[in-house]
Amino acid sequence: MDNKITRLLYVLNCLDKGEINLQKVAKDMDVSVRSVQRYINTIEEAKFPIHNPRPGIWTFVEGFSLSKMKITTKEASVLAFLSDIANAMGKDFSTAYQGLCLRITAPNQDNPFFLKIVKGLNFEDTPLTQTLSLAIRKKQYLSVTYKSQTSQMKKEHLVMPIKIAWYEGFWYLIALGEKERLFKFRLDRIIKADIQKKTFNLDQTKYADLMKQSVNIFFEGERNIEVSLKVDAKVAHYFKQKNYFPEQKIIKEEKNGDIILSSKISKSEEILMIIFHWIPYIKVLSPKEIKDKVKNQVKVYLKTLS
Repeated sequence: MDNKITRLLYVLNCLDKGEINLQKVAKDMDVSVRSVQRYINTIEEAKFPIHNPRPGIWTFVEGFSLSKMKITTKEASVLAFLSDIANAMGKDFSTAYQGLCLRITAPNQDNPFFLKIVKGLNFEDTPLTQTLSLAIRKKQYLSVTYKSQTSQMKKEHLVMPIKIAWYEGFWYLIALGEKERLFKFRLDRIIKADIQKKTFNLDQTKYADLMKQSVNIFFEGERNIEVSLKVDAKVAHYFKQKNYFPEQKIIKEEKNGDIILSSKISKSEEILMIIFHWIPYIKVLSPKEIKDKVKNQVKVYLKTLS
């Protein structure tokens, strides 16, 4: 009980179980009743719905619990702790923080927002992920033993770790190997990773830009392939409001509402799945290599239906 977050965690745990008596909690934590009252005030300022039914007794409002919020008591204690920091930073931060907490602590049925996020692998705090994070921060080489998805063979790679990234439900280690080969290791396929003594000095701006412009994990190095696409008027409004392709630009809008798009890619895999998603409303105009790949894959698919 030697820090505020731990004490807030204890008080929130007690509140989640039912009514709490300030004197009893103070005795359990070996602090003064006034200190416990300050923790209660912090929890209240963080917009957790608590009330004081009688002197010295506090409880969550009826029907509220942390489990219904889908957050842990540890997460709740961090939220409460951050309210003090937001208040200290001034009125604007305090107001913004209170609005955030109101949305987080509102019962699910009262929350006007819904976010649909691709279900995938959870990020776990394990010795492996700690090793990867440390190597990235300290810019030290990593020896990564990786199991291939296709051959199931294990191979060791000496790489410069750049980022841990989440794409479409999977966590990856983005790393650079010899001759600037870009690796994307799925974390669940990394057998082990050992930090090397050797450090590296790498300008990560180039790779940060690649990742920002990416739409999936299939990005590579320089985007030097320009693709031209025609989008049917029926779905053109989607492409006007959202970039589905790397470096997407609207080149022309035709009288019937069709639009011509351009995109710059590093390899065909980066856009093929997106194109198939929008068939028959999208057509590849150029280059011929991409057009042929789409035609061939569609032919193969049609044969499976016959």
